[in-house]
Amino acid sequence: MIQYALRKLGCGLQKFTSESYKQITDFVKSAQSGKTLTVPGKIKITKGYDKFFITALSKTSDDIPREIILSVPGKNLFANQLIETEILPGSNLDIKNIKNKKNNFVEWFDLEQIRMPIVARFRRQGDKFIPFGQEKFKKIGKFLTAEKIDINRRKSVFLIEDREKILWLVPIRRSTEAAITAQKRSIMQIKISIRPFKS
Repeated sequence: MIQYALRKLGCGLQKFTSESYKQITDFVKSAQSGKTLTVPGKIKITKGYDKFFITALSKTSDDIPREIILSVPGKNLFANQLIETEILPGSNLDIKNIKNKKNNFVEWFDLEQIRMPIVARFRRQGDKFIPFGQEKFKKIGKFLTAEKIDINRRKSVFLIEDREKILWLVPIRRSTEAAITAQKRSIMQIKISIRPFKS
């Protein structure tokens, strides 16, 4: 299985000996969640809560934006994901039907409770929000730990917020802020796609 993953990453197996594989399997069996191991070929092994991840180390670019202001309505590319915002007239919406179509990559917010501009950004130390269904603020780092979100998955997490508050920890949990009600008010839909779009 490890050899298959290494081949998929384009890593040559010449540098890997039986001792290398033993080092990996021992690490996976005994390491605590969040620990990492670097092996030949610039390959990183990361231990998760109930699984492990094999990734190729890559160079990071300072050109990657840490945050962007979203066009509303419109399409924006952030963190290699497409973010589509749309304004929907509340008078024509069936809220129960909307909730039935819910998934981790689309959310709806009461537009009247939004304070523009809308921003997508990566996490910063000390960020906190009120997770949907709860009443108190929680630090996002502690929330992710409590939800047992693996370290590799955390790297793809980002925030959507307005001028005053965090609206959504994408794609883990929305906040209680700007939740839609039975009242027929305009709604902002935010949809995330993992595939980049072409302009």
